[in-house]
Parts: sequence; structure tokens; C-alpha cells
Amino acid sequence: MEMAFSEPMDIFLSFICLLEYIDGQTIEDFMKGYDWFSEITLDEIFVQLIDGFCYIENHGILHRDIRESNILIDKTGLVKIIDFGIGKTFDKNLSHAEEDSLVAIINRKNSDTLPQEYYDGIYTSLTDMFYLAELFSRLKKQIEDPFIEFSYDEILYKMMQKNPKDRYKSFNDVKMAIGKNDFVNMKISESDKITYQSFVNAIYRSISKFQGERKFNNDPELFIQRLESVLKNNLFEEKIQNISEVISCLVFSSYTYYPKESVLCEDVRKFLEWFRKSTHESRKIILSNIFSKFSTIKAIIEDEKLPFN
Repeated sequence: MEMAFSEPMDIFLSFICLLEYIDGQTIEDFMKGYDWFSEITLDEIFVQLIDGFCYIENHGILHRDIRESNILIDKTGLVKIIDFGIGKTFDKNLSHAEEDSLVAIINRKNSDTLPQEYYDGIYTSLTDMFYLAELFSRLKKQIEDPFIEFSYDEILYKMMQKNPKDRYKSFNDVKMAIGKNDFVNMKISESDKITYQSFVNAIYRSISKFQGERKFNNDPELFIQRLESVLKNNLFEEKIQNISEVISCLVFSSYTYYPKESVLCEDVRKFLEWFRKSTHESRKIILSNIFSKFSTIKAIIEDEKLPFN
């Protein structure tokens, strides 16, 4: 049995709108001025880029013009992906690439590093992946400070393999790899793993599918507040009475769920206690891993009319 549930949420990522003024700089200028004292880390910039291109890919769009001037970073550290002038829609269900009249131009004949797609005469979402990784890697090498840290070199290396078969299969897979990388580098005990898995797996089993775009609660404090409220509403229960209340602590989009699945109040309590004790950065990593897992749940997305051909 499945039941539907939905809740509105502002889109987490921010993309440039027509004539929007951005008080910031290109990613190239940002990298040139980057040093040990910069407030925003390279890790944060990279993760925002992957989030942005996940959004683009999930909506069946190829950017096709990834270069320094088309990625901006505003004064607050928010990444803006701009200029979809030669953007193109594609069918995510097709394995082959359709004929593309601009393929020679957008594959950058004069680049130092070229993907296999250049020689094959195609351009896919994985080509976007290659050029994004190539751009980020090249700009990162220009940073003069030798002590700058970056956590995702192995992921970046795989993204820019010349043969698309050697890259990740999608930007969603890159996002999952980031989550796994961060989770592996966290100091967690076996007890922590059991606490995490008991809570997350119960919710994962409860969700049947997403209706439309997947949207999640990325605010650790709001998540804590909502989970506290759920426990108060089930103070004398062994199991959460309405499982959708727990799902809604994490999921901000339409979904269907299995009401006969159960979440133990004790598992929720232990997870909340563990989550509260975690640092702010650890909380974000925990949520990222949860959302990476939830992203494997099927999503039914209706076709949208987009202004690209």
C-alpha cells in the first residue's frame, strides 16, 4: 500500500535568472585570490558545483559551455552557474547521443586536454562532467599557497578521465562519492554506525518513490527541531504512530510511502542524541550521506517544457 505526501520548499540551489545582478567574481578570479585565510573552502565550492550540475542533469539539460566566465561566486560564497545560451535538453532515458551541430565548437578543439567525445563527435552529460573537472583541476593548480587542502582529488581525477566509461555514470554518482568520502573520513565508532543505520534504513524502507524533483532538508537545526517535535508527539509510544512525520523531517518534496513500515521511537531518540552531539560540519556530512542514500529511490519526474533546443 502507498500513500502520498507533499510539502513545499524553496529550491536549495540558486541559479542565475535573466538580468540578475551578482555581486561577486568569476571562479578564475576567486581561485587566483584564494589563500589559507579565505572564508569559504575549495571543498565547499566543489560540492556546490556538483549540486548545481546534479540539478541540471536531473532536469535533462546539457550546459555545453563550461568555462571560467560562466561560473560565478558571490560575496557570500554562493556559486552561480550562468549562460545557458547554447544549453540543450536531452532524453535521460536514451543511451545514445543525438546529432549535435555545435559539437565541434563546444568540444573545444584548441583545449590542451580533450575527452574521447571530441573524437567521437558527441556531447553528453558526461562531457559536462569532464569539462567541469578539467576546469576546476586547472584552476586549482594555479593557487600559489602550497598548504591549501582539498578533500576530493580522487573524485576529481575520475571525473576527468578521457574515456567516459572510466568516469562516474552521472553527477548524482559524483555526489554519492562525495558523501561516502566525507563519511569515511569522519571518526565514527561501531556504535555510531548502528545508531545511524537503524534510523536511516527504517526511513529508507518506508519511502516508495518521489513524485517530481527530490528536495531535502539541508538545515541541521531545523532537522533537530522537527525530530524533537516528533518524539514529543510519540512520548508514550514504542513506535512512531505516523511515519510520514519522521520522513518530513528530512524530505521536502512529494513522495509516496508505505504506512505499514515502522520506526522505533528508541531508534529516533538515539539518533537525535547522537546528531545533537555532532559538530556542525559533521551534521552536514551526516545529512549529505542520508540524502545520497535517498537519491537512489526512484523519482517520477514529469516532462517539462524548457527553453532549449
